[in-house]
Amino acid sequence: MQSVLAVLLLFAVKTVSASNDDSPEITNWDDEDEMRKRLDQYTQEKFSHGYHNWFEQWHNDEDNKVTKSSRSKRFTKRAKRDGGLVSGPIATAVVTGMIGMTAKTVSELTTFHPQLSNGGCDWFGTAPFCSFPCPAEYDYIRGHTGRCSNWWLSGFCQPDESFGKPCSTILGDYFIKRFCCKSDPTECTWSGRWMGANTAHNIYCRYDNVGTCGSIDCSINHFTLKAQNSSTIYGERCDHVDLFGLRGKATCGYIAWFDENEQVVNSWYKTR
Repeated sequence: MQSVLAVLLLFAVKTVSASNDDSPEITNWDDEDEMRKRLDQYTQEKFSHGYHNWFEQWHNDEDNKVTKSSRSKRFTKRAKRDGGLVSGPIATAVVTGMIGMTAKTVSELTTFHPQLSNGGCDWFGTAPFCSFPCPAEYDYIRGHTGRCSNWWLSGFCQPDESFGKPCSTILGDYFIKRFCCKSDPTECTWSGRWMGANTAHNIYCRYDNVGTCGSIDCSINHFTLKAQNSSTIYGERCDHVDLFGLRGKATCGYIAWFDENEQVVNSWYKTR
């Protein structure tokens, strides 16, 4: 009996590990460890602000009628449903969903002013002598020369199709482009386009206003990968999802992805 339990336990461990290892959102860059440490720091910083803690914001607004955050001004909640047709900006909220809100709360919004995200990711640096830091408000994710090695006659190995022309390796890895991402703390919808920090994948997500917190369906549209997955949104604050073998925690403009060891292994930035 003990041997059977041991085999089942081993199988379960392998199954969980495989689900992470096989995830299209897991990468193994040369500087993977350093990159994940940076992502962990960014994640802690972004969640420390409580951008999607709407109930606390509404409570504070009721205590202080004069001062309101810019995010709170974008939408308010009605006390009772009027039974009428949902249309216009309110219908947009129902379609896009709001990170941190229950499905019922989203359907009870009286005002909603959608806006395009100011976030996103891009490579910075101009070939051949690429040397440009991440702009202010951007997170540095990773660097790359666009070549297969640091030898000065090395061939091209671009990390993704958005990289552009490679950098010169006449001085080794001195000239690199930097992949930088910016999160927009005022863009709090689930639906729309996200970009993977580790992968530069474009991910298109659609929210469905069902159940307690809603659900989300996401598709990766990449020239080397097509994938689709869906998840129920859950958690006390309606900010958790499980997609592509990873566990995600979201705040406005940003989703951090964790493996079975609770380590941040990737992140998505809401983009234009």
